[in-house]
Amino acid sequence: MLAGFVAAPVLVAAAAAVTRLGAHAATLRPAGRGTSAERCASCGAWDHGMLASDCPARPKVVWS
Repeated sequence: MLAGFVAAPVLVAAAAAVTRLGAHAATLRPAGRGTSAERCASCGAWDHGMLASDCPARPKVVWS
């Protein structure tokens, strides 16, 4: 029971710190680069879009 009385203020302080950090999350996040049309969503390459037929991560269909 004594441990609970000691731990309670520590937990309250930790929760307050996390709340303050969450309020500043937008400033801590790195800035975005480009648009979704400029980068391939499958492999992350900048030289082609996701719908390009030359994406190496895109599965190929073999017709027989």
